[in-house]
Amino acid sequence: MKKLIISALALLSGVALSAPAGAFSLHNRATMGDDDPSHDQCLAVAAGNQNRGANIITWKCDLTPSQDWVLGLGNPGLSVIQTRVSPNNWVLGPKGGFLERGTPIVDWNKTLEHNQDWIFIPEPNDPRNQLCYTILNQASQRYLTVRPRTPGNGTQVLLDDLGSDGQSTWCLY
Repeated sequence: MKKLIISALALLSGVALSAPAGAFSLHNRATMGDDDPSHDQCLAVAAGNQNRGANIITWKCDLTPSQDWVLGLGNPGLSVIQTRVSPNNWVLGPKGGFLERGTPIVDWNKTLEHNQDWIFIPEPNDPRNQLCYTILNQASQRYLTVRPRTPGNGTQVLLDDLGSDGQSTWCLY
């Protein structure tokens, strides 16, 4: 199980939030069906693209570097999500810095703008007892999510309202 670090940031409720430490992959909860994690859909950089502005999608979990993530320091008390596929350590953010519902998520150079800051909110563990989170974009107050209800290979990851069927829940492996 991944270690946890406690963020100094608290939401309106005043509850401290926790976030993962170390490298991890993010499995979308809506895609979990059996006991084999390789059948899930993971957060991924499209085609392992190392260029700035690459789309962030779901893809069959395959343990490639395009699905390997780490947390970096964002603005005080916040985290950025860094891709490990690029030697430039691109971070996740909404395309063009737009905060509207449905904005695609891409990787980009770290700018310390709040649209690159993410808050990991604990959710119940998945059926395999892995830690799960909804991941809130600090600037937009929208979540890292996918549509449709059960995404497949190449489904664009978006900023959106909280999904009800696991589309907005990501589990650490």
